[in-house]
Amino acid sequence: MALPAGKHVINIGAFPNDSTGDTIRDGGEKINHMFNEIYSALGDGSTISFVGSSTLAQIIDVSSNLASYVANTDMLMGQMANVYATIGDGTNLLFNVHTYLTDTNVFENKDISAANNKITISIDDLSDVNVTGVTTERVLTYDPINTEWIAKEHEVNGTVTSSLIPDTDAVYDLGSLTERFRNLHLSDTIHLGSETIEINANGEIEFSAPIAAASITSQTVITEVLTQNTEAVYVSAIGGYDSSTTFDNNLGVWLPFPFDVIESENPPNNDDGFYITRGFDFRNFEYNVPANGVYRVTLSMVSPATFPNAQFRLVSSKPPHNNADITEHFQDWIFLNDSERTREYFIPCTVGDRIWCEYTNRFYQRSQISISRV
Repeated sequence: MALPAGKHVINIGAFPNDSTGDTIRDGGEKINHMFNEIYSALGDGSTISFVGSSTLAQIIDVSSNLASYVANTDMLMGQMANVYATIGDGTNLLFNVHTYLTDTNVFENKDISAANNKITISIDDLSDVNVTGVTTERVLTYDPINTEWIAKEHEVNGTVTSSLIPDTDAVYDLGSLTERFRNLHLSDTIHLGSETIEINANGEIEFSAPIAAASITSQTVITEVLTQNTEAVYVSAIGGYDSSTTFDNNLGVWLPFPFDVIESENPPNNDDGFYITRGFDFRNFEYNVPANGVYRVTLSMVSPATFPNAQFRLVSSKPPHNNADITEHFQDWIFLNDSERTREYFIPCTVGDRIWCEYTNRFYQRSQISISRV
């Protein structure tokens, strides 16, 4: 009989010799058929041989690792069950990868949007970001105390290594009326509109445009350029260049302080046999007022710090010049260990008035008087 491939069981009947089982021939045929399959599978059909074949190794490998294969398969199936339960209904997946590349979805109440292969997360969805006060022109700065990012105005910290240039012209301010910078340190030129203020090669301040006299409202602004009157004056005189020498007035009376060295760019003029430089009289150590106006007088008096109770005072006189006409404008002391004192006064004067400084006790030659008409 023709037998198909596979296992064939010999029918041995219900009872011995009951003639219901396979005949000896049929039984032998089944046995031969199954042995032929075995010899063909494990050999060349005639002889069983594992030499040069991987069959035995495969059988041994499968049998020895069968337990681990089963365990790993069980674990994988368990993980897949979790995946199906998490992003599906337990049987079918409901997760659409394409959706999360082109749309916005919510994971645990956090908005995540994606487009063009870029994922965007709203900053107020981050646990360490405080969006209170976030407005235009503010930046996020890390606050190490509260361990969070907070909104702050733009800041410039550390050393500036390049020019600070705004992105548009004449729009932004540097400081404000209530929040001002303290000191401004510059080396060269200040640009105001189309004009400039700069330091020239001689260390002098130069203005590219004239200063209008009508704009001067403070008497504390004093310099030659602050007036357009050709008779206006500025003169500075000191007692001498020797800083170690002192003038000693121990007579107990007031004497004119002997200013005799003029610091001025104007050439000296000779008048009636004694030197007068821009109105300063070397004979009497006094200033002769050449034009009506208010004059600012600054005294910087320097006394030896180890010699106490030096005194000085600013006085003036109407013509004719005599002590009876003296007007005292202020008097000051230089006490022990206080070697310098500077005072200033504004004196209304007419032509012919005289201004000078008187002193008692000891003062250094480098004491100085400066006079300007404002």
